Amino acid sequence: METRKPCIRSISDWSITMKRKYAKRSDWKRILEREYKQLYVEDVDYTGTISMLILTKVREPLFVSVGDKDKYCVADNGYKWLQYFPNNSHYSLTVMFNAQNEAVQWYYDVSHKMEVTDEGEPYFVDLYLDVVVLPNREVYLLDEDELQEALDSQEISIDEYHLAKQEATRLIQSIEDSNNVLMDRCYKDLATLEAL
Repeated sequence: METRKPCIRSISDWSITMKRKYAKRSDWKRILEREYKQLYVEDVDYTGTISMLILTKVREPLFVSVGDKDKYCVADNGYKWLQYFPNNSHYSLTVMFNAQNEAVQWYYDVSHKMEVTDEGEPYFVDLYLDVVVLPNREVYLLDEDELQEALDSQEISIDEYHLAKQEATRLIQSIEDSNNVLMDRCYKDLATLEAL
């Protein structure tokens, strides 16, 4: 039986082993022109930051596919990415809207934690697993292999591994039970941020 060395890291090590993903996506070269808005919300059903990234002009459209589905576009001129950074949670949600304000995908990133830069931009420390929901409510769990590789290479601890698995399971259950608050309120929040 193989003995696994304990994974010991300080908070400063997160930037080395886990990716930080920022709301403005400033490092994404595909976006040539962008607009950005954000709002802090304290509602009964949601507390945290909501941001909107408007892809005014992109170098080229981005097409993706999940499962056996045909490719579909998630980024093009005029698309809007509505992003949720809920307080005290282990996930972030990006809702990708096309130029007609129709949701084409809900993309949940399981995260280790949420933070805010000194300038007020929210970001999360990614914990590999992703949950994707299509408009027909089909749900897909992605990147289980990456999570396992991160554990095997000791980039994450066994506790972080279990945290990611538990959070993904919880998110999927809330979607399947039709009680996922953010999926229900995203159109209202899109209109609110557009009006800012």
